[in-house]
Amino acid sequence: MYYTVTIAARGDAVPVIYADVVFLVNLLMDGVIVIATGMIVKRPIRPWRVLAGAAFGAAYAMLLFVPPLSILTSWLGKALASLVMVIIAVPFRGLLDIARNVIVLYCVTFVMAGAVLALHFAAPGMSLAQGTIISGGRIAFETSASGLGIVAAIPLAIWVLNSAIGRARGLRHRAKSLFPVTARLDEREMSCIGLLDTGNQLHDPLSKYPVCLVDAVVFQELVPEPMKELCRQGTDLLAAITTLEDDLELPKLYWVPFRGAGGGQKLTIAIRPDELWVTQEDGNRVLARPCLLALHMEPLSVDARFQAILHTEILAGDDRHDRNASIEKSGHETSNSFTASVDSHPAKG
Repeated sequence: MYYTVTIAARGDAVPVIYADVVFLVNLLMDGVIVIATGMIVKRPIRPWRVLAGAAFGAAYAMLLFVPPLSILTSWLGKALASLVMVIIAVPFRGLLDIARNVIVLYCVTFVMAGAVLALHFAAPGMSLAQGTIISGGRIAFETSASGLGIVAAIPLAIWVLNSAIGRARGLRHRAKSLFPVTARLDEREMSCIGLLDTGNQLHDPLSKYPVCLVDAVVFQELVPEPMKELCRQGTDLLAAITTLEDDLELPKLYWVPFRGAGGGQKLTIAIRPDELWVTQEDGNRVLARPCLLALHMEPLSVDARFQAILHTEILAGDDRHDRNASIEKSGHETSNSFTASVDSHPAKG
């Protein structure tokens, strides 16, 4: 934003820049940038720190009007100024936090600058207040689409950054909730990737077992061939289960009501595996508590990242497994103790 002043004697236009306007504009923009940075890195935003950091950034911008200090506006000077502004405005716990805050500050700045350019080139001919005010000579106030672009880019950039950071955090959290799963029923076995969903509170109303939803491609690996063929064809097993041969040895089936993604009440069939093993992040395999695997005809994951939605209760471990492990450990310790007692009493010759 600047003013042009026409010199009456020659008719030449001379640009005039108002330092107070430059300072206030930079104060506003730096304040918005450090607020957005604090929001993204999840740090408490304190008004006095934001004001102090933005004031430092605005004061640094005023060095453009001091030619002898132009060396401070080099790349190194700008990097140091950004570092000081982040330290003042955004709370931190250590050097790693400072480095992360600086990186986020630059990301916010680049996104906002890109939004300004995009809006500017979207409407290249837009301008405002191109009138004239006569006061001695001719004074014309000029601005361009960039000024309006900055104003519009502030909420747009914050929304884009928050959305991107939120999605990245969601993907990272989801990745930490994915576990390899292996289930066995009679002689049949299947393996898949399960998503541990804290929102899954589904239980069988009769047996009270926790229920895990699994894709049809996973479910079919644990059932006899006729049922597997129905799953492959996408047939509704609830309606087709009565058409199966009477002498077919079917696993015990459970009827489980659940609420679908659209909010409607649905009914599906479920089986209880003999064993369900979950491999944790550290590589340990945990024998899950007794649970049901319920058929879900549609894919549970659009990008096929997982094929089952696990109930949180199954990771508590199976008491039977823990009890057997304790018995084996106790028996091993007893055997060692007996061996030690024998060794400590040698035979007399």
